[in-house]
Amino acid sequence: MHTKLKIQSKKALALIRSFTSTGTSSSSKQTAFCGKITKQRVYRIIPILLFGGILLPYSLQAQVTEHKTGRSAVTMGYFGETFTHPGFFAGYEHNLRPQKHYQLLLNLTLGGYVHPRNHTGLFSEVGLGQRFKFRSRFFLEQFIGIGYLHAFLNGGPVYSVTDNGAVSKSSNLGRSHLMPSVSLGFGWNVAHSEKLPLMFFIRPKVFWQYPFNGYALPHVALQAGITKVIR
Repeated sequence: MHTKLKIQSKKALALIRSFTSTGTSSSSKQTAFCGKITKQRVYRIIPILLFGGILLPYSLQAQVTEHKTGRSAVTMGYFGETFTHPGFFAGYEHNLRPQKHYQLLLNLTLGGYVHPRNHTGLFSEVGLGQRFKFRSRFFLEQFIGIGYLHAFLNGGPVYSVTDNGAVSKSSNLGRSHLMPSVSLGFGWNVAHSEKLPLMFFIRPKVFWQYPFNGYALPHVALQAGITKVIR
């Protein structure tokens, strides 16, 4: 009986040792696997998390700023060639850099004016500009543009002279001209909401009519109107 008890005790001890050895091996494998994750993967993930943590505030700030300033706007108002010759313009404005105090702008403008007893002008223009906004809702802006001007004579019949000096009545189809321009302006945000501002502006402008009798004829004009953010 004592011998059988010894044998059974040895078997139980061998089983415990076997289980303990297996558990140690499994634990070693798990430790090695965790070490592999820590060294090879975690070190790669940390820079990504840091980089994402740096970019996230700027991304959120850009989204908030864009929501406040808007990217698309319509503009319209008075266009006066030499200030007093009346006309009208309308256009679209896209904000390429929607920040709170600075905007980089791309605009497309269509318009026309009447210079009595001289000519009528119809134009289309693409411009690039920038706007500096202040806390007082006041802003300054500047633009450069390139456009197309079609000028029709007005004030009476149109005549043409042939090479031999004969004069005859001619149709008034107008003439095509290149229209480069520069302008400076200022204005105010008159809306109560910063999310969808309504801005009033005054924008003195110089544009050139080329060709005109072999050279570029400068014109002084005044634009005064409103800009309304639509989204």
